[in-house]
Amino acid sequence: MEKHLKVGIYIPTKTKTDFIIRQIKYYASLNSPHPIYIGDDNKEENAKKLQEVVAKFKDKVEINYFHNSNPTSQAECQMNLVSNIKEKYAIFSGDDDFLVPDSLTKCAEFLENNPDYSLATGLAVSFNLDRSGPYGKIKSMSDYARPEIHEKTTSGRLKNYLNRYHVTLFSVTKTEGLKKGKEAHGPLLP
Repeated sequence: MEKHLKVGIYIPTKTKTDFIIRQIKYYASLNSPHPIYIGDDNKEENAKKLQEVVAKFKDKVEINYFHNSNPTSQAECQMNLVSNIKEKYAIFSGDDDFLVPDSLTKCAEFLENNPDYSLATGLAVSFNLDRSGPYGKIKSMSDYARPEIHEKTTSGRLKNYLNRYHVTLFSVTKTEGLKKGKEAHGPLLP
Protein backbone atom coordinates (compact mmCIF):
# COMPACT_ATOMS: atom_id res chain seq x y z
CA MET A 1 0.00 0.00 0.00
CA GLU A 2 1.26 3.47 -0.90
CA LYS A 3 1.99 5.99 1.80
CA HIS A 4 -1.02 8.21 2.34
CA LEU A 5 -0.92 10.96 -0.28
CA LYS A 6 -2.72 14.19 0.40
CA VAL A 7 -4.52 16.15 -2.30
CA GLY A 8 -4.94 19.91 -1.98
CA ILE A 9 -8.60 20.80 -2.61
CA TYR A 10 -8.82 24.36 -3.95
CA ILE A 11 -12.16 26.14 -3.84
CA PRO A 12 -12.75 29.67 -5.10
CA THR A 13 -15.97 31.25 -3.84
CA LYS A 14 -17.74 34.58 -4.05
CA THR A 15 -21.36 34.49 -3.00
CA LYS A 16 -21.92 31.00 -1.60
CA THR A 17 -20.69 31.29 1.98
CA ASP A 18 -23.26 28.81 3.29
CA PHE A 19 -22.22 26.28 0.63
CA ILE A 20 -18.58 26.52 1.71
CA ILE A 21 -19.63 26.11 5.34
CA ARG A 22 -21.54 22.97 4.30
CA GLN A 23 -18.36 21.64 2.64
CA ILE A 24 -16.20 22.36 5.67
CA LYS A 25 -18.66 20.48 7.90
CA TYR A 26 -18.75 17.58 5.42
CA TYR A 27 -14.94 17.20 5.27
CA ALA A 28 -14.64 17.60 9.05
CA SER A 29 -17.28 14.90 9.64
CA LEU A 30 -15.23 12.48 7.51
CA ASN A 31 -11.90 13.44 9.13
CA SER A 32 -10.61 14.19 5.65
CA PRO A 33 -6.80 14.17 5.49
CA HIS A 34 -6.84 16.43 2.44
CA PRO A 35 -6.12 20.14 3.03
CA ILE A 36 -8.64 22.67 1.79
CA TYR A 37 -7.62 25.96 0.16
CA ILE A 38 -10.43 28.53 0.10
CA GLY A 39 -10.18 31.69 -2.01
CA ASP A 40 -12.95 33.89 -0.66
CA ASP A 41 -14.09 36.93 -2.67
CA ASN A 42 -17.00 37.68 -0.34
CA LYS A 43 -17.79 41.06 1.17
CA GLU A 44 -16.51 41.60 4.72
CA GLU A 45 -19.66 40.42 6.53
CA ASN A 46 -19.78 37.04 4.77
CA ALA A 47 -16.00 36.72 4.93
CA LYS A 48 -16.15 37.15 8.71
CA LYS A 49 -18.84 34.47 8.97
CA LEU A 50 -16.71 32.06 6.96
CA GLN A 51 -13.56 32.88 8.96
CA GLU A 52 -15.42 32.00 12.18
CA VAL A 53 -16.37 28.59 10.79
CA VAL A 54 -12.80 27.99 9.57
CA ALA A 55 -11.54 28.71 13.09
CA LYS A 56 -14.16 26.41 14.63
CA PHE A 57 -13.17 23.42 12.48
CA LYS A 58 -9.39 23.96 12.27
CA ASP A 59 -8.75 20.99 14.59
CA LYS A 60 -10.82 18.64 12.41
CA VAL A 61 -9.60 19.49 8.93
CA GLU A 62 -6.72 21.58 7.57
CA ILE A 63 -8.14 24.75 6.03
CA ASN A 64 -6.03 27.40 4.31
CA TYR A 65 -8.18 30.51 4.02
CA PHE A 66 -7.40 33.45 1.74
CA HIS A 67 -9.65 36.50 1.55
CA ASN A 68 -9.33 38.19 -1.85
CA SER A 69 -11.00 41.55 -1.38
CA ASN A 70 -10.13 42.87 -4.86
CA PRO A 71 -9.54 40.01 -7.30
CA THR A 72 -9.27 41.04 -10.92
CA SER A 73 -10.71 37.75 -12.20
CA GLN A 74 -11.83 34.26 -11.23
CA ALA A 75 -8.71 32.91 -12.93
CA GLU A 76 -6.50 35.15 -10.75
CA CYS A 77 -8.26 33.86 -7.64
CA GLN A 78 -7.66 30.25 -8.71
CA MET A 79 -3.99 30.84 -9.55
CA ASN A 80 -3.48 32.53 -6.17
CA LEU A 81 -4.94 29.45 -4.51
CA VAL A 82 -2.82 27.08 -6.61
CA SER A 83 0.35 29.01 -5.76
CA ASN A 84 -0.25 28.19 -2.08
CA ILE A 85 -0.86 24.45 -2.45
CA LYS A 86 1.87 22.43 -0.74
CA GLU A 87 0.70 18.95 -1.74
CA LYS A 88 2.04 17.10 -4.79
CA TYR A 89 -1.50 16.67 -6.13
CA ALA A 90 -4.47 19.04 -6.29
CA ILE A 91 -8.08 19.17 -7.38
CA PHE A 92 -10.52 21.99 -8.13
CA SER A 93 -13.85 21.95 -6.34
CA GLY A 94 -16.79 24.22 -6.94
CA ASP A 95 -18.13 25.86 -3.81
CA ASP A 96 -21.28 23.75 -4.09
CA ASP A 97 -19.57 20.40 -4.72
CA PHE A 98 -18.45 17.46 -2.60
CA LEU A 99 -15.44 15.23 -3.17
CA VAL A 100 -14.94 11.81 -1.56
CA PRO A 101 -11.69 11.83 0.46
CA ASP A 102 -10.92 8.12 -0.01
CA SER A 103 -11.37 8.50 -3.76
CA LEU A 104 -8.97 11.47 -3.82
CA THR A 105 -6.37 9.28 -2.11
CA LYS A 106 -6.89 6.53 -4.68
CA CYS A 107 -6.52 9.03 -7.54
CA ALA A 108 -3.27 10.36 -6.05
CA GLU A 109 -1.97 6.80 -5.64
CA PHE A 110 -2.82 6.07 -9.27
CA LEU A 111 -0.90 9.14 -10.44
CA GLU A 112 2.01 8.23 -8.18
CA ASN A 113 2.17 4.75 -9.74
CA ASN A 114 1.52 5.95 -13.31
CA PRO A 115 3.67 9.06 -13.79
CA ASP A 116 2.90 9.32 -17.51
CA TYR A 117 -0.73 10.23 -16.66
CA SER A 118 -1.54 13.80 -15.71
CA LEU A 119 -5.10 13.36 -14.40
CA ALA A 120 -7.08 10.80 -12.44
CA THR A 121 -10.76 10.82 -11.61
CA GLY A 122 -13.52 8.63 -10.25
CA LEU A 123 -17.25 8.28 -10.57
CA ALA A 124 -19.55 11.27 -10.08
CA VAL A 125 -23.19 12.10 -9.58
CA SER A 126 -25.14 15.31 -9.86
CA PHE A 127 -27.97 16.03 -7.46
CA ASN A 128 -30.67 18.66 -7.05
CA LEU A 129 -32.35 19.66 -3.82
CA ASP A 130 -36.02 20.41 -3.31
CA ARG A 131 -35.22 24.09 -2.63
CA SER A 132 -32.55 26.63 -3.42
CA GLY A 133 -29.66 27.00 -1.02
CA PRO A 134 -27.25 24.52 0.54
CA TYR A 135 -29.74 22.41 2.51
CA GLY A 136 -32.84 20.39 1.67
CA LYS A 137 -33.95 16.95 0.61
CA ILE A 138 -32.48 15.39 -2.51
CA LYS A 139 -35.04 15.80 -5.29
CA SER A 140 -33.13 14.10 -8.09
CA MET A 141 -29.81 12.41 -8.85
CA SER A 142 -28.16 11.55 -12.13
CA ASP A 143 -24.88 10.20 -13.44
CA TYR A 144 -22.22 12.80 -14.19
CA ALA A 145 -20.33 11.26 -17.10
CA ARG A 146 -16.66 10.52 -16.35
CA PRO A 147 -15.47 8.13 -19.08
CA GLU A 148 -12.30 6.15 -18.38
CA ILE A 149 -9.35 6.61 -20.71
CA HIS A 150 -6.66 3.95 -20.26
CA GLU A 151 -4.76 3.92 -23.54
CA LYS A 152 -1.12 2.78 -23.40
CA THR A 153 0.27 5.93 -25.03
CA THR A 154 -0.23 9.64 -24.48
CA SER A 155 -1.30 10.08 -28.10
CA GLY A 156 -3.81 7.25 -27.70
CA ARG A 157 -5.26 8.90 -24.60
CA LEU A 158 -5.50 12.23 -26.42
CA LYS A 159 -7.31 10.66 -29.37
CA ASN A 160 -9.69 8.79 -27.08
CA TYR A 161 -10.36 11.96 -25.08
CA LEU A 162 -11.09 14.01 -28.20
CA ASN A 163 -13.50 11.32 -29.40
CA ARG A 164 -15.25 11.16 -26.01
CA TYR A 165 -14.90 14.71 -24.72
CA HIS A 166 -15.84 15.29 -21.11
CA VAL A 167 -15.11 17.89 -18.45
CA THR A 168 -11.82 17.16 -16.71
CA LEU A 169 -12.08 20.07 -14.29
CA PHE A 170 -12.89 17.82 -11.31
CA SER A 171 -9.86 15.57 -11.67
CA VAL A 172 -6.87 15.09 -9.40
CA THR A 173 -3.85 16.57 -11.17
CA LYS A 174 -0.20 17.34 -10.51
CA THR A 175 0.20 20.58 -8.57
CA GLU A 176 3.54 21.28 -10.26
CA GLY A 177 1.81 21.52 -13.63
CA LEU A 178 -0.82 23.87 -12.23
CA LYS A 179 1.86 26.12 -10.74
CA LYS A 180 3.75 26.26 -14.02
CA GLY A 181 0.61 27.65 -15.59
CA LYS A 182 -0.06 24.66 -17.81
CA GLU A 183 -3.63 24.11 -18.86
CA ALA A 184 -4.88 22.76 -15.57
CA HIS A 185 -7.33 20.28 -16.98
CA GLY A 186 -6.13 19.57 -20.46
CA PRO A 187 -6.53 16.41 -22.47
CA LEU A 188 -4.60 13.93 -20.33
CA LEU A 189 -1.14 14.96 -21.40
CA PRO A 190 1.87 14.46 -19.10
